[in-house]
Parts: sequence; C-alpha cells; structure tokens
Amino acid sequence: MNIDIAYLKNYIRSDIKSSGDLQNLSDRYSQQYNEAISKFQILINSDRADIIYKDNTLYKCIVDYGIQVKHTNLNNQYIKEIWTKHSDAFKVGDVVQFENKVSKEKVLYLFIEGTESKDGHDVFFIQRCNNALLFYHNNIPYSIPCIISSQISLNTTLSADTSKYITELGNEIFVRVGKNSETDLININDKFKIGRWNYEVQSISDIVENGLYVLKMSFIADEVVLPTYAVEILNGNSIQVNENDSLTINAVVKADGVIVSPTPSLVFSSSDITKATINSTTGVVTILDVGSVVFTCKLASNLSVLDTISVEIVEVPVENKTVTIDPSGSISIIKNNSSNYSCVFKNNGIVYTDTSIFYLTADDGISETTLAQITSQDGVENSCVVKGLGLGCVKLWVKNVEETVVSDGFRIQIKNIF
Repeated sequence: MNIDIAYLKNYIRSDIKSSGDLQNLSDRYSQQYNEAISKFQILINSDRADIIYKDNTLYKCIVDYGIQVKHTNLNNQYIKEIWTKHSDAFKVGDVVQFENKVSKEKVLYLFIEGTESKDGHDVFFIQRCNNALLFYHNNIPYSIPCIISSQISLNTTLSADTSKYITELGNEIFVRVGKNSETDLININDKFKIGRWNYEVQSISDIVENGLYVLKMSFIADEVVLPTYAVEILNGNSIQVNENDSLTINAVVKADGVIVSPTPSLVFSSSDITKATINSTTGVVTILDVGSVVFTCKLASNLSVLDTISVEIVEVPVENKTVTIDPSGSISIIKNNSSNYSCVFKNNGIVYTDTSIFYLTADDGISETTLAQITSQDGVENSCVVKGLGLGCVKLWVKNVEETVVSDGFRIQIKNIF
C-alpha cells in the first residue's frame, strides 16, 4: 500500500489528538510509518527538505505545522513537528532557527518535546520563541530566546505566529527556556524587563518539563535598567590589506561606554569564506583571495550586540625594479676630460629611492678597461664623474648596493679634440 506523506502526517495528528498525550508516538505509527519511511528518507536528502540552523550549522529536516495539542505543559499552543535523521544533533531545550522557504526569514524555535527514535529518525516538537530574556551577570549581557505565556493551563491558546507575548492581562506570566549554562545563572528574585514592564522571578521549576526551565514571574513596579552594551572593532570601519598580509580582528565590549574587562566571549564570522575565513573565537583571519569581505563580531551571550568591518583584499603587485642611466648624459668624452652622469631607479615605472654603484667595462661589456675611470660617485645622489684616459669606447653601468637591479651598458666614446 502506498501511503502519501500528507496522509501520513494527518494520520499522526489524528493519533495525537485522540490520544491526548505525546508519549511513544513512533510506536503507534505502525505499518503506515514503516511504509512511508523511505519517502521521508528521500525528502530529507532532497532540495525539498526544510532547513534549520543550530549554532550556525545547517541541518535538513522535514518541518510541518502541528495542531492544537491538548497537553497541559504545552498550553494548547500551536507547534511544529520536526522529522530529522540528526538524532545526536538535537535535544529538548535547544534553540534553532527555522528558515522559511518563501520569505527566507529565520525564526527562533525552542525544542519543547521529543519522542523516541525509530528507523534513524526522531520526531521533535518545537514552538516559536515569542520573546527574549535580557539580563547581565558579572558584567556580561545575555539574551535568551524564550516562550512567554500568561498561564500554563488548558484555558489559554497562543498562536505561534502571534507577536504578543501575553494572552490576557494579569500580574503573572510563565516563561519557558532551555536548560543550559546561561539559563543556569537565573535565580529566584532576579528581575527582568519584558516588553514595557518589569517582572521578578518567583519560582523556578526544572522538573515540570524535561530539558526546560519553567519560570513563574510576577509584575513589579521597580524599574529594571540594563546597561547599554556595544561591541567595538578596534581595526576601524574599513581597511585595505594585501593578499599575503596577516590580519586579526580585535574588538572590545563596552557597557555604557566603559570597556568591560575581561572581554566577554565574542563570535566572529565572515561574509564570504571564499575570500577569507576567520576563527570564530580568536578573530584570526585567513586570506584566500582578492576581493571584498565583511567581518562581523558579535557578543556571544547576546548576538544582537555586534560590530562590522569591511575589508578590501588587494593583489600584491609583482616588483619590476629597473635602473637607467640618464640618456641625456654625454655619449663622448674628450681625452683627459670628464663628464657627469646620473641614474634613476623605478619600480613598475614609479621612481623610488635606492643606493647606486657605478662601474666601467670595456666595450664588450665584460672585460676591464683602462680607457676611462670613475673619479667620483655619490650613491645617495645617484651620480658619478667619468674621465677619459685613452682613445676608444667603454661602457658605463650602474647597480644597486644589493646588486639585485642592474642597468644596461651606456656606451661612451673617448676621442681627441680634433
């Protein structure tokens, strides 16, 4: 029997709705699940798969809207199902980004429930994060995606797509966050600013929902004032570097304009890894090609606090150094008389400064000569004086001190006055 994927999902939803719980769903898919699993295998590996991101890593899954699940802890709220082969990549309490295939919008979701794995696939339930808890601890700001509702009961329905975080007016709200090293810092009596109002943690439960903290908060009149944090890249807003240069992006974190020390953890990223990559924690850049790239530095505990720098990577020009004896110099010298000569150094046609050494050879350019001599020279001024001693032709040459640049021979005739 061929089972359509849409049919299978409707079957699953009906099963959830009628059973009233989320336990061991995979055990109840039976024959329909087994017959359709190969289709899911194909879908997950194809371009039709949905995309979710966790810690900037892309995973292909099958994501679909769920139904109103009559489950006390889920508060009858709309959820999504995720079918995934990456059973080791996710756990309840994780926050992921779901990318909308049409709008390309990335929305944060919290893993709130999971079922047992079957045939290499896991089924998770995720709910859209409708707010974030902002607080700071030891001078480090944190922004933690969360789900806020007015109560955990069967009496409230909150759409996952709503922009409101409280479904009915009241003095208490309930907040669900994943268990991690950041949320472990939250304590009873901590105060948070949520929306326009301020709330204080009255109780924390880590057993009501596996993998999650459930925070009960009450409205308070006290004003909660958080410092204004900023990341500042010290290299500037825009720089140019050669393709063979070394580069490290350095940044500091400021709270109300004052540098926080020690520097909280930062996360670096590159806009184009074909041009340059960057170590995500140290900011060390590896240049790969010429072009433009933007590096972003974010505060690890609050990714909305960031700074950017535009870097233009330019090709290093190949050196083409030359030295030329001034062609206006005399091509003949009267015997026993002298003449002045000069030279100019250029790199790719651009004049540059170097130290010169003039010397003479016979007309063959190799042999020594007694027909002329250099009576004086100035390596800084790049000039010399040549005196004719005997009749014939000689060649004047010039090079730099390192002998890496040598001129062509300049032919000089030594002749009589008549």
